[in-house]
Amino acid sequence: MRLITVLLLSSFFSSTIVGQEYLAYHHRFNAALEQFAGDNISSSLDSMQAVFTDYEPYARDVFTAMQIASLHGDSAIVLKLMAIGARQGITLEHLALSTTYDFLDSLNLIGPCKDMIMSERGKYRERLLPKYRQVFMRNYNTEQAAKAKPGFSSVVNENFGIIRSFIRDHGFPSERNIGIDNCDVMNSIRSRCLRNAKIMATLLHKPYSFSELKPILMSAMEKGELHPYDFAYIYGFEMGRVSKLYDEASKPQMQWNFNSSFEPKTQNLEKVNKDRHSIGMMSLELEKELKEKERSLKIDLGL
Repeated sequence: MRLITVLLLSSFFSSTIVGQEYLAYHHRFNAALEQFAGDNISSSLDSMQAVFTDYEPYARDVFTAMQIASLHGDSAIVLKLMAIGARQGITLEHLALSTTYDFLDSLNLIGPCKDMIMSERGKYRERLLPKYRQVFMRNYNTEQAAKAKPGFSSVVNENFGIIRSFIRDHGFPSERNIGIDNCDVMNSIRSRCLRNAKIMATLLHKPYSFSELKPILMSAMEKGELHPYDFAYIYGFEMGRVSKLYDEASKPQMQWNFNSSFEPKTQNLEKVNKDRHSIGMMSLELEKELKEKERSLKIDLGL
């Protein structure tokens, strides 16, 4: 009976649209988060499921929805989301890094979730390029170990060259083709491993990577291969000249103001929210509300 349930649920969200313009995806998901911030949990979950039906979702967003569903105690929706999440690489190990695992246990869903992962994870693995996944994870560890050492610049430049070669041959290295991060292999990852730090680290460390790759990064974001927050993070790192490898005399030319991490901040919040909306980031006000939710509910919305 359990297997039949798994198969039925896994087919529920089998039709997704890959390669669409993803600005609408982010605006719709942010609207669902706004419903959650306003305690309209049922409406929020309905909206999120509709987004995941229409688009190939980010693993981090499915993880967020699973947390909300488990808080709400809705077993059926949790299992539907687990089917989607398994196809994006989410495992019980990811859930164990948050309070979600305890909620699943209280709902007697650990077994059904394991079955769902067994049923759906093959769809995640079959789209990956395992050779490159291993290369990028190894490069990440090498680069992290080289920090503050004389050869750091050479390591970063070599890893950046490998990324450029991959882009030329396979497109942007995203969670769709090289998968989400592996905490067991990538030693210094402290997040919930649902992102792409194995690429992000090099793009942050390499001076002027944003300027050099700007059209590629914008295209990747529009295709759902690069999350707007990651786009803003790379931009902010360059605008703030954070990496030690930058020429300190160079002055940034800022096109946008996202007020993201490391970016020089502005008090023109109207422009910040306009720029954020233009790439699919949530407003500063919603971000603040959701951070309060994270603290009060002890959940991880990835903010």
